[in-house]
Order: sequence, then C-alpha cells, then structure tokens
Amino acid sequence: MTASMFLDAFWVLTTRFVMRAANLVVFMLLARSLDPESFGWYGYVMASALMLSVIFDAGLRQSGGLHLGRDGADRRRILANILALWLVLGLAGSAAMALVMRWGGMADATVLLLAAATLAPTLLVRMGQGTFLGLGRMRELNQSELASRALLLVGTALAWALGVLTIEVAVALLFLSFAGAACLLLWMVRDLLSMPRIDLDVMRELLATGLAFAGGIIAMILLGRIGIWIVNATLGTAEVGAYFAVMRLSEMIAEVATAVGVVIFSHGVRNTDRDAAALATVRTARCVTAVMACVGVLAILFAGPIIRLTVGAAYVEAAGAFRILVVGSVLSCFAMTLYPGLSSQGGAKYGLRVFGPGTLLAGGLCWWLAPIWGLMGAAIAMSVAQGLVGLVMIVIYRRNFGIGLLQIIFPQGEDFSTLWNFLSSKFRRRSAIHPEAA
Repeated sequence: MTASMFLDAFWVLTTRFVMRAANLVVFMLLARSLDPESFGWYGYVMASALMLSVIFDAGLRQSGGLHLGRDGADRRRILANILALWLVLGLAGSAAMALVMRWGGMADATVLLLAAATLAPTLLVRMGQGTFLGLGRMRELNQSELASRALLLVGTALAWALGVLTIEVAVALLFLSFAGAACLLLWMVRDLLSMPRIDLDVMRELLATGLAFAGGIIAMILLGRIGIWIVNATLGTAEVGAYFAVMRLSEMIAEVATAVGVVIFSHGVRNTDRDAAALATVRTARCVTAVMACVGVLAILFAGPIIRLTVGAAYVEAAGAFRILVVGSVLSCFAMTLYPGLSSQGGAKYGLRVFGPGTLLAGGLCWWLAPIWGLMGAAIAMSVAQGLVGLVMIVIYRRNFGIGLLQIIFPQGEDFSTLWNFLSSKFRRRSAIHPEAA
C-alpha cells in the first residue's frame, strides 16, 4: 500500500465510521419506534433502493471515473452526458421502484410514492461520485457520502423526539436526505458543469464501458441483499425485520472493506503499472481483512449485548444468525477489496463470473434452508456464498498475478513497516510545525 493510498484509505474509513455511527443511531431509533412489520418494510425499501440504484446506474459510476481519469479527457462533455443519461435512467428507476414495492405487497400509496421518488436522487449521487473517483477528489467523495447520512440522522432524531417517527415519515426522510446530498454533489462539481453538449458517441462509449462493470457490481450488491426478498417470500414481513436488523449490523464489517475498495479503484484507474497496482491491492486487502477479523471475533463473543444495545431486546433471539452473518462478512472482505483493483485494471469481466454464481448459490441455499431453519438457514446460506466468492477471488489473483496464497491472505512484515513509516513521518512533520508539541 502506497503512502497516498494509505492516507486516502484512512480518510475514507474515518468517513465510513462516522457514517456507520450515524446509521447506527438512525437504526436504533427506527428499531425502537417501528413495530417489526414496519421495520421490515423500511428494510425492504432500503434494500430495494440500493439494488435498483446499482442496476440503473449501469456501471456509469465506474465508467465515468475511468473516462474522467484519462489524460486529456474532455471532462465537461463527459459529465454533461452522464447527467443526461441520469435523466432517463432516473425516471426508469423510479418506475421500477414503484413496481417492486407493489410486488412486495405495499398497499400504502404514500410509502410507495416516496420510495419511488427516493430512487432518482439516490441514483444521481451514485453516478455523480464517479467524477470524484476519476479525478482523485476523495475529500469531496467523503463529503457527498456524509451529507445524506447527516441529513437522515438529524431528521430521524427530530421525528423521534417529536413522537412522529412512523414508516411514512421514515421513508420521507430517506427521500429528503438523498435529495439534499444530490444537490450538494451538483454544487461540488459546478466547475465542470456547462451548457448541455449531448454527444451520442460519448454516451455509447460510457454505456459500453459501464455495462462491462455493471454485471459484476449488480451481482456483488445482490449477493448481500437477496436474502431480504427470499426471507420476505418464505417467512413473512416480521421475520424480514429481524433479518434486516442483524444483517445490517453484521455487514458493517464488509462495508469497511467496500469503502477501501473505492480507494483501490480510484488509485487503480490512474495507475498504468498493472503489477504494481495488483500488489498494492493485495497489501490493502490482507490488512483490511485481518483488522475486520479481529472486529468480527469481538462481535461474535458479544453478540447478545451488541444486539440488545443497538436494536433492542426484541431482536436478541436472532443472535445466532448474527454470529453466522459476521463470519460471512469477514470472509467477504477479500472479495470487496480485491475486485475493485481487478476491475480498475481491465478485469471487470470477473465480477459477473464470480459474484453471479455466488448470488445464485446464496439465493438457492436461502430458498432451501430458510423454511427449514428460519433466520439461521438464511444466515448460513449467505455466509457460505460469501466465503466461496472470497476464495475464488483470491485464486484469481494467484493465477493472474502470480502472488502466493499466503501472501494474499495474511499480513506481511512490510505492512507493519509501511504503517510505522507513515505514522513516524506524520509525527515528524507535526513536530517540525509545532516543536513545542514534541
């Protein structure tokens, strides 16, 4: 891991921890204010909005980052065409969100319309962040990520304090938070905005590149979310609430790896040395997974108190499923960090080839095991699939780059040296600026 990648990863991780803390507070307030069925519906909206935003993004987040990161790119023209594509894809995505809500059995027209409206700004934030990835503007990426969480936290806390936190209000706040984040993102890229210059050739190139990414990204996200729909179909909405609760807690581990994957991709698209990029990715992946494994052990040991403290005693019965999901989340860290590096160097095709079968495996196992063992069955299905996907991604790196399996999996001495040198340089710089602090 290079010093610049380490620094970017540090700030992205700091941002994600702040985001997760905000999400956790929102999560706790909702779990205590909504009944299990309404909480299950909120989870259904969240999972569906995330999944559909990835589908209708069509890989344009990564495609935009790749094209914008090239030397001599006409960045104004590229961004204008990305926004033009968003107008079309946003409308289609909102219509699809409405259909998904109806298919799931949502009869409340207010919740249905709010959920459908949420899709468009969510998609704009996702597509627009490709600009920051391509240009290496990680600070603005972090700010755009934090904006929606901050708005959602403030709004949810106010609604809870006023005693009006219903499912309708919760989904309305979700829409407003992403709408606010979308407005902030447009403000941050105002230096690249210009009069629309629609270019069909640019659009075709963006979409062609994006579709190479899209299959793998969709399958990757679907792997973590398919259990929501299957539990809803086989066990009922109340069980979805419990599954959503423990799933969201456990996947915070994998989300740290996902955040680092964003940094890996941003550096990868600007790195022309394929072998050096692969080695940097491996170094990052093994360190992140090792740290998350330590966090996972603590989560498994204290599963009951963690669940009781965060989402309430009503969900403690799902502690067994939570422990199994934590194991899967730790194992998935390899896939979440290795794949972004692979895709940034022209290996996007592996996404669908690896995550696609993994998603089918998770769905099939969940459909089989959930009716037999309930939430435990759904958790086992998810963890088995995540573990196999992580293993396959490790083997792909071993085959493509000749890096040893042990070197990929376990931290090496050089990792500790890099960390020590980085911290030492920061301390020396601080001492030079503020001698009295030394």
